[in-house]
Amino acid sequence: MADDAFEEMCCALLAKEPDITSADLFGRPREPQFGIDVIGDIEGDGGIVVISCKCYTTIKRGDLSTWSGDFLNHWEARWQERRVRRFVLATAADVKSSARQTEIEVEKRRFADFGVGYEIWPPRRLLEKLRPYPGIVAYYLGTEWVLRVCGVSGFSAANSKLLLEERWTHCQACEFKEAAECAEEAARLARDVNDKKTLINALRCAARDLGDLLISKRRDDIETGQIAARIASHLAQLETLDVPEADLALEKALFARLEKRASDALKFAESAETKTDDPETVAEALVVQLQAHWQLETPEVGLTLKERINEVTVNLERGDSELVLQASWLRTLCKASKSSDEDIQSFVTLVRKLIADDRVSLARALVLVDEVVSEFGRADDLSVARVLLELALELATSMREPMRAATIAIQIAEVETELGNEPEAGKHLGVADKWIDNLKSSGDKKGWVHRKATALATRGRIEARLAEKTEHSDYERSIRHRRAAYDTLKEALEFVNAHEADLVGDFGPFRADLSLRLGEAAVALGRRLEAAGHFRYARTDQILADERFRDIGMRASMREVDALLFGGKPVEARALLGDIVAATWVTEGVRADARKNIGWINEHVTSVTEWFESEAAEDIRKTVGSEPEGLRCVVADQMRPLVEWFREFPPKDGAGHAYSELFDIWGRGGFSRIVAAVRADPSIPYRSMPHALPISVCGRVSSAPSTTQ
Repeated sequence: MADDAFEEMCCALLAKEPDITSADLFGRPREPQFGIDVIGDIEGDGGIVVISCKCYTTIKRGDLSTWSGDFLNHWEARWQERRVRRFVLATAADVKSSARQTEIEVEKRRFADFGVGYEIWPPRRLLEKLRPYPGIVAYYLGTEWVLRVCGVSGFSAANSKLLLEERWTHCQACEFKEAAECAEEAARLARDVNDKKTLINALRCAARDLGDLLISKRRDDIETGQIAARIASHLAQLETLDVPEADLALEKALFARLEKRASDALKFAESAETKTDDPETVAEALVVQLQAHWQLETPEVGLTLKERINEVTVNLERGDSELVLQASWLRTLCKASKSSDEDIQSFVTLVRKLIADDRVSLARALVLVDEVVSEFGRADDLSVARVLLELALELATSMREPMRAATIAIQIAEVETELGNEPEAGKHLGVADKWIDNLKSSGDKKGWVHRKATALATRGRIEARLAEKTEHSDYERSIRHRRAAYDTLKEALEFVNAHEADLVGDFGPFRADLSLRLGEAAVALGRRLEAAGHFRYARTDQILADERFRDIGMRASMREVDALLFGGKPVEARALLGDIVAATWVTEGVRADARKNIGWINEHVTSVTEWFESEAAEDIRKTVGSEPEGLRCVVADQMRPLVEWFREFPPKDGAGHAYSELFDIWGRGGFSRIVAAVRADPSIPYRSMPHALPISVCGRVSSAPSTTQ
């Protein structure tokens, strides 16, 4: 067995473990894997299980220790915070010898020191784990092994059909990876027994499920290429079979759309539409044509398909086909800025009717409604997005899905905030809180923690946004919202830190984003040095090392510079800027900005702060301390040029004057001297000083340098 097939098989077996919610391969080809090949999430625990796969026929002395070191060498930097519960070494080699058993006991004790269990899955253990799963055996080892491993015979065409039924269950739950695996396994079994009809169906299903898998989640180029290669392989097999021309053209159109070859997708889809009388195939072809026009940025051309869409809709039997077609049509109207209130209401009515007639599942309807919501959200048509979100909340409520319902209610609250409907925003936050409480009472602690943290973060964002929206119209109200934003975001961060063990997956980016927003809320309240601490907490090495989240770290770094600088810490701000310039992760634009800011601090800030240690500043301090009216004298001397300038340049009728420019010139030196004088006599509060200082108090010139220097 090839190494990659062995890893895939171990991943499939881990996914079947009773305490594992999901499992997947770890890392990409030629990418550091830190000692593991497979990773799985433990249900209700927040921890993970990892597998190191070694498809070797023999194990030499020292191999076990070396492979353990490949993992433990990255413990502090990588794995400690991931809460690894078990480390599994899966191997094709025999480990029955006394020497290997002794080494295994040593490794168990070694891992126990880190609080991690150590297991070996040698061939005998792997066979025991494979025995209940003839499908996995058939897929990875071949059907001829099913009887020998599982004791099951007749694993043939009937099993292919069962796998396709299982595949449909996964599709309904939007579990496209599992659906594709079922379809591919069904195709392999159908090919073994020469069941051509089932083979064609399974290959088409696999291609579509893999396409949905690509769409459902953003992936890197390597992983995308691997999935696309599997789809291309299935299509190549279909071309060798007796597949109707329209069906094959449709599959090619779907694949071309995925690869963003819009012109090819349009050509194949038009061919499929004209070469069949089957309404379902025509509907799918029309959907691809609409989507191709999206990619070509010609949605208005897609609108010419209106009559054809209306014709085929009345002949559709499958509710799913009708809803997909109408959802795509509404998205096309949105892209062309041609949607009307009537179009929106018609879509809402259709969704409710199809569900009432049991022609489409609630889960499938919710997926399609979500897609339409996103379309109008991207178009910044928040009024329509709100209507559709209310429909989505209705569906999630009927499904009794606390997680989805809470998420949608939070989305509605954010939309209502942007629309200026503060009471409605508060109402839907309350709805979200009730669903979150349901999660807690149902015993889904992991789900409750995840959604509670999200709700608190969203509430903080909403309060911050309300503060912005009311800043000019109602300042006192804006201040209340600022305080509420700060308090809520602080509560959210404390909640995340307190429930770290119950958060699933890599929550570092979420915590970093929370810290960044809390820092901004602290700045809004004038707490700049506290804000600097929050920004520093957001720019962790983990965030800065991951290009997906590096923007959070860069923004936090620059915001920390501002907070330090305006919080009275220019030296620390300049040092951080120096670190940014030297960092390998920054873009050239950020590096250039950092250098520019260092120059600005040196020229405009450091020169002023260093002046306070000069002889001129000391002369002012001596003057203030040695004369009864020393403070008044110094301040009057510094104000005299301004008064003289204002007398020299009186305002003219309807004309502007150079007051602001004059004040700017004076401020480069005069204000620093006044500060030095006040510092020398701190017993006189600034607010007790008269608004106008009589210039006649002192008749001499200050010993300080010229105010224009």
